[in-house]
Amino acid sequence: MSEINYRLATEEDIDSLLEIYNRLYQTNRSEDEFRWEFRDCPHGEGFHVIAESNGKVVGMQAIIPLRFRNEKGEVLTGKSEDTLVDPSQRGKGIFEGMYQLVFSECRMRGIQFIWGYTKAIKPFKRIGFSIPFHHGQSLAVFKPGRAAKYLSALDTLASTTKKLKVNALAWASFLKQRFKRSTFKVQEALVTVNEPFSTALELDQDDAFMQWRFVHSPMDVKHKIIVVQNGDRRVAKFWCMIKSSGVIFIEHRVFFSSSESECTNTLIALKSYLQAKGNLVRDWTFPLSPDNAFYLAVLKKAGFIHLTHGISFVFHPLDSNIQASDLKLTRLSTEGV
Repeated sequence: MSEINYRLATEEDIDSLLEIYNRLYQTNRSEDEFRWEFRDCPHGEGFHVIAESNGKVVGMQAIIPLRFRNEKGEVLTGKSEDTLVDPSQRGKGIFEGMYQLVFSECRMRGIQFIWGYTKAIKPFKRIGFSIPFHHGQSLAVFKPGRAAKYLSALDTLASTTKKLKVNALAWASFLKQRFKRSTFKVQEALVTVNEPFSTALELDQDDAFMQWRFVHSPMDVKHKIIVVQNGDRRVAKFWCMIKSSGVIFIEHRVFFSSSESECTNTLIALKSYLQAKGNLVRDWTFPLSPDNAFYLAVLKKAGFIHLTHGISFVFHPLDSNIQASDLKLTRLSTEGV
């Protein structure tokens, strides 16, 4: 049996990292996309731990440094990405071996906790990660036929029965929200964020980060920053990502009103604005976020259909006392991929 060697990746390893990623995910990530995600984030340069066998990369694990901030200050965190082990090498403890180096490297860099999203929760639980929640999803469908086709394609192993349920869901969402109207005004805005931070820890949305996330992204998407007003008063601001597939994600949002009725009307106005730009709108909800219950109520009243099952959130505090319940999350934390 060949020995597995673990080390930090260098610039010379990028081609090998792209090869295993594109082969296992059957995609075509470019070097520009790689450098944008792991080298250019203004919160810090990311790193990869790789596992080698006979000089060939058989596993990789990445960490992206991201700052979280609240009214008391900031903390440096590490987002887990690119968790990959070649299928021919599974069962050899490679994931655990890579994370031993990840943990030591994160501590050396001052990272206080590691977090991320995954469908493979068992390996993370084995090395001490908790699974505080599974995110939820909310949908508002404009074109039910195209939306159903997209949603069904997310699960390549879906049965005929499940596909029929997805089609029924798409039509139900379409019918639920199509007649809702709002008199609120919508206009596009600049990317900058200068809003006060809450008591919860949330991503540091300084101008450099938001420019990186929304303006400089090499992904095949369009971004819209939208302000909704009730008369001359600003009620909400949304950051939306429009994919070439016709799917629109609400990446981030800020409400400037505590009125459920006003916030509901902002989402109705937002949907009316986005209707000509895609087939459906999706958003993620996070059960531990302090404003989750309020936002869920607003989404449902605005005509969104909510699904409780979703991808798992993994969390490991390293040497800090910070807990997942201290965080406020939106889809901003996904790099838009």
